[in-house]
Amino acid sequence: MKLYDFLKHDYESIEVLNLEELENKTIFITGSNGLIGSNLLSYLYFISKKKKLNIKIIAHSFSQPNIWLPSDSGIEYLHGDLNEQTFSFYFDYLIHAATYGQPKKVFDNLHQTVSLNTSTYMRLLNLAFKNSAKVLFLSTSSIYGEIPSNMSPAQESFNGSVSLSSLASLYGESKRLAELISHIFIDKNLCVKIARIAIGYGPGVKFDDKRFIGEFIKKALENQEINMMDRGDAVRQMCYITDVIEMLLNVLLSGKEIVYNVSGLYYNGYGFKIRDVAEMICEITNSKLILPDADNGVVGAYSNVAIDISRYTNEFKKSKFICMEYGVSRTIEWFKQFYKK
Repeated sequence: MKLYDFLKHDYESIEVLNLEELENKTIFITGSNGLIGSNLLSYLYFISKKKKLNIKIIAHSFSQPNIWLPSDSGIEYLHGDLNEQTFSFYFDYLIHAATYGQPKKVFDNLHQTVSLNTSTYMRLLNLAFKNSAKVLFLSTSSIYGEIPSNMSPAQESFNGSVSLSSLASLYGESKRLAELISHIFIDKNLCVKIARIAIGYGPGVKFDDKRFIGEFIKKALENQEINMMDRGDAVRQMCYITDVIEMLLNVLLSGKEIVYNVSGLYYNGYGFKIRDVAEMICEITNSKLILPDADNGVVGAYSNVAIDISRYTNEFKKSKFICMEYGVSRTIEWFKQFYKK
């Protein structure tokens, strides 16, 4: 089963304005094996077939394409170390989703993480400028660092509060630099949009993903228990993958501003405690949650990451988001479908 088959019903609910602008266009997506990149690719393939848009996609990933990605003459797959490659082909849109977003992978690839968001990104921007292409850069809510209570949820105007003495800040700080690099080209009249994404989750995630939602689901399915490293009091804002895709494409095709926060909005406000998500997964999988007596969490991890998405919701009149219970259930189904024991 391909990803677009698994998510066909969810993809049907995505509402993107001005999709006709993509007709007969070429879209270059980096990081096409990642959760967001693979869903962008799969959705664009799905909607191109449905609406006969004849979209051509050039998809780049570090390794060979995931088995659940579509095979089609309109999709060209490239792979290799993006930091070591240069390209000269034409495209109308660039979506730079290549990154090391998982904390463990960031620490294992410190130099590569910085390069993907700086020198490599600048090379891609130069090619986009040559092609007069539109650009979407996937930034992160981590650029805000530890958000003070009086600034939470953080608006796009908040400059952030990032520690420069901890390597845990390297990912967010490299994205901050990438945003500044974007403005070099914006000043040259290149159309660049920046999406500061909170935690995206959903089908398309890899089994070896080390971010907490995937880790919790894997532990629940394999061991029937989730043994947490800390008490799970940190607040995180999450967004189901179809809401992420809808918001990203609307920002790229129709956004009036340069920078947008991208995340979900829930009945309890902005975000969930990590423990709440673990409890939800345990309830769905009939697993046991084990909390430690003392915190042994990741050093330097932020306690509160909540972002204000009213700039997007006001502009695009979005009020409905996929609820966590549904999103988590679908993600668990995805793991069961592709990662059977």
